[in-house]
Amino acid sequence: MIIGEKSAKIRASVAFPCQFFKRTGCLMPRSIIFICLFLCANQSFAQQTISGFVRDSLTNEPLVFAHVVLNDGPRGTTTDLNGFFKIQTSGSVSYVRIKYIGFETRKFPVGAKTDSLVFNLPKSNMQLAEVIILPGENPADRIIKNVVKNRKENDPANLPFFSYKAYEKTIFTLDEDTAITNKRSTQDTMVVTIRNLLEKQHIMMSENVYERKYHNGKYTDNVEATRFSGMKNPQFAMLASQMQSFSFYKDYFTLGQQAFLGPISPNSSNNYFFNIEDTLMVEQDTIIIISYQPKKGKKFDALQGQLHINITDFALMNASANVVDGQGVEIKIQHRYEKLNGETWFPTQLNTDFKMLGLNLGGFNIKGVGTTYNREVNLDEKIRALDISTNTLELDSKAHKKDSAYWSSERETPLSEKELRTYHVIDSMGKELKLEQRIKLLIAFGTGRFPIGPVELDLDKIIDFNDYEGFRLGVGLHTAPDLIKWANFGAYVAYGFKDKEVKYGGDTDFTLHKNLGLQLRGAYYHDVREIGAQEFLVDENRSLSSMYSDLVIQRMDLMNGWNVGVRINPLRGWHFEAQFRHQDAESKHGYRYVPENTTDSLTKAQYAEVRVGFRFAPFEKKMRLGAREIIQDKGAVILWATVTKGLKGILSSDFDYWKADVKLDGKFRIRKVGMEFWQLSAGWISNPVPYLKMYTPKANYDNQISVFSPNSFETVRPNEFLNQYQIALHQRHNFGSVKTGIKWIRPDFNWVNSFGIGWLTKPQIHSGLKIQDMSKGIFETGIVIDDIIKVNLLGIGGGVFYRYGAYAFSREFDNLAFKLSMKIGF
Repeated sequence: MIIGEKSAKIRASVAFPCQFFKRTGCLMPRSIIFICLFLCANQSFAQQTISGFVRDSLTNEPLVFAHVVLNDGPRGTTTDLNGFFKIQTSGSVSYVRIKYIGFETRKFPVGAKTDSLVFNLPKSNMQLAEVIILPGENPADRIIKNVVKNRKENDPANLPFFSYKAYEKTIFTLDEDTAITNKRSTQDTMVVTIRNLLEKQHIMMSENVYERKYHNGKYTDNVEATRFSGMKNPQFAMLASQMQSFSFYKDYFTLGQQAFLGPISPNSSNNYFFNIEDTLMVEQDTIIIISYQPKKGKKFDALQGQLHINITDFALMNASANVVDGQGVEIKIQHRYEKLNGETWFPTQLNTDFKMLGLNLGGFNIKGVGTTYNREVNLDEKIRALDISTNTLELDSKAHKKDSAYWSSERETPLSEKELRTYHVIDSMGKELKLEQRIKLLIAFGTGRFPIGPVELDLDKIIDFNDYEGFRLGVGLHTAPDLIKWANFGAYVAYGFKDKEVKYGGDTDFTLHKNLGLQLRGAYYHDVREIGAQEFLVDENRSLSSMYSDLVIQRMDLMNGWNVGVRINPLRGWHFEAQFRHQDAESKHGYRYVPENTTDSLTKAQYAEVRVGFRFAPFEKKMRLGAREIIQDKGAVILWATVTKGLKGILSSDFDYWKADVKLDGKFRIRKVGMEFWQLSAGWISNPVPYLKMYTPKANYDNQISVFSPNSFETVRPNEFLNQYQIALHQRHNFGSVKTGIKWIRPDFNWVNSFGIGWLTKPQIHSGLKIQDMSKGIFETGIVIDDIIKVNLLGIGGGVFYRYGAYAFSREFDNLAFKLSMKIGF
């Protein structure tokens, strides 16, 4: 109706002068006609642009996705992730009406100045009314079902390929917890000092510029520029940036091992209550604003926030999510989508904020604010599989050397005075406090190596413990990755206080092709090795929890060994290795090998082996930061396989055999039920050989209380079984944490089952130890409750396991194993 009225007015205004000149017999000059048409059109179609920022009147922080409406009509827009909005209109505007949940709705007059306006909204004192659900289907649910139905078409992660350039900024600051600081004296020196500091600057900040190339679910971020306050060569600046989530359409948002059910997931209305808050007209599209929160009585890892839905495509235009209960972490996610080429919705702005509630510094919590702008999006140029690196992130060696002119051209907006001061002050402090070295200390705990000038200290070589060696003290060094970019050398020495043996060794690798991960590798060692343990080539560092079972190892052989080989990573997820190995082993714990048809009782043996193996991790995410590679995420499925050929007579080797080892790890989420973890392993050796090369199940039983170690047999005694062929299956289901209302009590329930079976063909050739196979099958089931008590990042719990089946003990109590549970992380 409005458009029709304007058209009628235009026709009337043009027709009047034309009819006048016609009736009077005068000819109207073309110039006059043109002027009339121009004036009339200009009067009717004059476009004006209104732009500005919407902020919190108290904190001055931007209000993201606030509704901005012209006058009292339906037409308007929403603010972006900076609280900025811009509207073009041909009508007169007297005022704008701004609405934001939790804040007062206000009308602001618009005068002659219409650009870069600033509107401050005060928080509302009114509490949200309790939601009353009436009979019948919630109209918001119908809209959400359509969004879910169309998410395959609208989710950018389902595109076959694309590329874009991104600018990213992450700010680290401190957030004041007034519930704590207000209880302290108003003259408290520390509180006053921190407040004054935060008014002038942030604690730290970083910036990154990178190009992402995407092909069928895989991507590589090529970082061309990076900057981190206080560090000259910030190779690890991008670690902070990886918290950004790309797609809001996924079933779950994950943080470490914790996952939150997304609102745009199948049957989400069973768990979330959706409510239509408002309707907007943005250009020619209708946008429905829907809020969501967990339904009353529903207990799950939940989110709450708002969804701005384009009704034409049932696609997300804006989306926000706050973690309802993040176990010591507050997270806020905000995405803004734009429709590119008139058909494809793509995220152009992403915010991820987090607050560490468990790390409180005298009333202040560590807070991070990450913002990403995606630009130069290319949906037409085909990205090939060959364009995707084996790493998800590649950091250019000169990325930290960009000048100020470069950064000025790449930033979305100039840095504020507060941000400039952060760089200036922290860079200066970084030199005095040796901040770069302190950051490297944190990195060392993640990589296991601490840099000391041109070398790195191997942290895992300093102290260790197992039941065979007792306490083991030592030192190990490797050359720093940047010392010789194409080579790395290492050596170590250690002493076991129980077995009273000195151990030592060294290793080296030469990088022939960085992008292919092609390396020549070699090692020598005079050390002990667990007998009967499976070994895999291309194995990665194990997690702390999986190493708890090493504490109960009781039998190890002393050996002199060396190996040479080659390793390559030609495609993402694929790692291959070939190796020749020689070992001269000696048993010092009572075991004897008795060859058939002899009376010999041997404690020594020599082995020469050719080994070939691979590791396949199709969903692995790995980063290359300078000369170092870091596994960011191992992925949902990992497969290992290693084939070994023993060569009798080569370098005095005593045995000829074939050996095959396979291991498959898997994890997947069952909606609303929890996480499922599996490990299946199998080993086979063709001929009987000494215990060292045979198989014993990974045991984790101690006479007292041992620490629960996933993928181990918790009730099996060390070296209780010996097998020539062996299969083991470990299953664990995590039901998630229980909300108790007490922040340091967060019980996390696990149901654990293990099964193993194995066969030994000639037990008579093994002596000195109790020998039996597990051909009848070993079974155990247990319950583990993690995080019964959780203080900051440390969680302590416990569990109990029960052994049953043919190998169950006659005394029931002996079938029980009591466990301590320890976790570090979110």
